[in-house]
Amino acid sequence: YQKSRHLGHCVEDSNCASHCSTFALSDLNCTEHFSKCDQDHTSNCSDCINIVQTLDEIKQKIEKISDQDLQVELKYDFENASQHIIEWSRHNIRAAQQDFGKTKIISEMGTDEAFCTFDWGQKILPQEYRESQKKYFGKKSTSVLIDSFVWKTGSILPGINMVATIATSSCIFSTESYILALTNAPQTEIDTLSAGEIIVKQFQADYPHIKKLHKRTDNAGNFSSHGTPEVEKVICDRLGIDLLTRDYSKVQKGKDICDRICGVAKDRMRSWIATGNNLLNAHDIKEGMEHAGGIKNTKVAVAEIIPGAGHVEETNVPNVSSARSVRYTQEAKKIYKASNIGSGISIKYKTIEFENNMRVTSPFTVPINDQLSGAIPKRRADREYYDLLFCPVTGCTATFESNIELRAHIAANLHVIVDDVPRTTNDIARIHLTEILRSTSTRSRSEAEAILQHQNTTMHDVSGSFHYRFFSVCGWALRTRKLGKPMSDKVKNFIEQI
Repeated sequence: YQKSRHLGHCVEDSNCASHCSTFALSDLNCTEHFSKCDQDHTSNCSDCINIVQTLDEIKQKIEKISDQDLQVELKYDFENASQHIIEWSRHNIRAAQQDFGKTKIISEMGTDEAFCTFDWGQKILPQEYRESQKKYFGKKSTSVLIDSFVWKTGSILPGINMVATIATSSCIFSTESYILALTNAPQTEIDTLSAGEIIVKQFQADYPHIKKLHKRTDNAGNFSSHGTPEVEKVICDRLGIDLLTRDYSKVQKGKDICDRICGVAKDRMRSWIATGNNLLNAHDIKEGMEHAGGIKNTKVAVAEIIPGAGHVEETNVPNVSSARSVRYTQEAKKIYKASNIGSGISIKYKTIEFENNMRVTSPFTVPINDQLSGAIPKRRADREYYDLLFCPVTGCTATFESNIELRAHIAANLHVIVDDVPRTTNDIARIHLTEILRSTSTRSRSEAEAILQHQNTTMHDVSGSFHYRFFSVCGWALRTRKLGKPMSDKVKNFIEQI
């Protein structure tokens, strides 16, 4: 019920206390965060009551257990689980209230307003068309910031058969999405603000008739720091856009449009990799997402962070972690704990200074294939020549791409030698081909001889080593089963006193 139907039962004004968001999100200790509900809240939801009764029955059963140690353990587990169940209901009603605020904003928008959703996408790891298992580990990821804009383009003309969701609103909506790829970005506050400014600036150039903006992101630290709400207002003022609202969505709520755009873009990128390309940097991400015509109504750009550049002034906003909505006026901004609940706490602007720390290396307006080929490195894994190294041991068919791998192979004595009997036709052909290549490759022969000579001269005596005895026992690396250790009385007493 909590996972599927409870969110749909929540409304702003309900006679059921577990469904009324105004009643559930009003703060009695703060008049600025309080809204009066006219309902009596005398009705009950059978599903919500079922959850409460189930928790009560479990608690009664636990209290009747005679074994004190078992009772203490079960009581601790039950209290922890019951708190999470109740918190899930709180999460649903907060998410429902945010959706009410979003619906109200979009329904009341004019033709010169837009609603945008920002979100950092899941980091993208470098991927080669054909890569060894060794290259799979220890990769540095690439960041992408997704922003999707929605705005009204006009009313529906009479006689036009539109889908139900659009016909009820009597308006036609348009969307445009932007993806900014960054090779190395720690996703700090200044990185988020700088990347957001680049995207909003491009959106303003594409649609100059939009003069007002409503913004929404999640509540991550790089989106909800002390100075972020005011700096975003400063950025929009620079571009001639009036930022009206700034909302923070709940976990796994409200950012689905960014997830959809990013999912389609990554699918297009994987198709590009499958054609024989390597994904190594942010420019490759743009080329991959623009593969086969790109994504409809989506533009991709690449930017890089300028070392030592950029600045954002520090400030302090009281209880910024509890803020879920911001409304901007000419004199001050108002902070809300929940959308449209109370009058909000007014905080005057502090004139924060901000300087962008990024530069665009591949703009939104120019496809990657139209840029100079010398500025962007391109590699085709299926068109590259590999100079392989061969193991010098007779009969070993192992090959390597670097001296480090060959040196480690010889040191570990991991030779791949096919048994004399029986040998298949493929074994005989592989050994014959390896011997021919080993004898004709001057680099393999000279490098292997140098490595073998170095190994022989630097061999250590491990007979007296203390730590080597752990590796000399047969089966030292086998997985062992760890026996469970029951909680001691001392630990139980400590937990009860917390």
